Amino acid sequence: MDGLLYLWGALTLVAFFTLVYVIALVRNDYSTVDVFWGMAQVALSFVLFLIVRPVSLSQGLILIMVVLWGLRLSIYLYMRNWHKPEDFRYQAMRKKWHKAEKLQAYVKVFLLQSGFAFLMGITLITVLNYDLESPVLLIAGLGIFLIGLVFETVGDAQMMRFRRTKQPGEIMQKGVWGLSRHPNYFGEVTAWWGIGFMALAHVNTLLAVLLSLISPVTITFLLLGLSGIPLLEKKYEGNDAYDAYKQKVRAFFPIPKK
Repeated sequence: MDGLLYLWGALTLVAFFTLVYVIALVRNDYSTVDVFWGMAQVALSFVLFLIVRPVSLSQGLILIMVVLWGLRLSIYLYMRNWHKPEDFRYQAMRKKWHKAEKLQAYVKVFLLQSGFAFLMGITLITVLNYDLESPVLLIAGLGIFLIGLVFETVGDAQMMRFRRTKQPGEIMQKGVWGLSRHPNYFGEVTAWWGIGFMALAHVNTLLAVLLSLISPVTITFLLLGLSGIPLLEKKYEGNDAYDAYKQKVRAFFPIPKK
């Protein structure tokens, strides 16, 4: 296993988020980092391709899947957030950072994001160290990825249309949002577990298996346990319409409640 590839990955992501930090300072908007979250994996994929090339067909397929995921997410977040005020989460952080605000933002937001992005990239880096072992597992992983990609794409598109016409206090409950309260997050997690299975199709050691699953485990933790669903659910605490919605629709899995 080429350990230098992991080092190159880490350095690439630190450099990438440092550049995003400069852009955020120019815009005076730390939530700029959210728009570039997906693009971090695109940048990583490009650098890794330049280092490793030529890549095998199956390795190239995984590279393409990661790039598709990253481009889709960043384009959507750009359309949704770029011309809006700074996200409430970062406004709250500014109020806490009375001293050395810019330094704290760089360390606690941008460098931290580069760390999580590296964890997200470990699966891809690991794949580039191995040849294909199981075509069946590769195809199964591709199917899982496509299900997740379609689910999050449809969910985000439906939400964008809803926001154009929503009334004050109205909660989105149509389409895939009638199956899950967070279908976009379900799609993201599913897509990355698909990439994880595609990675498992290449590896042949226990260490490589564990490394291949770090990325889907990371995104699952981030969205289900840290900054995704928990923050949004807390935001709607005490909202009667949302409480009624919770009684009918599950938070994550698109399975109808009894």
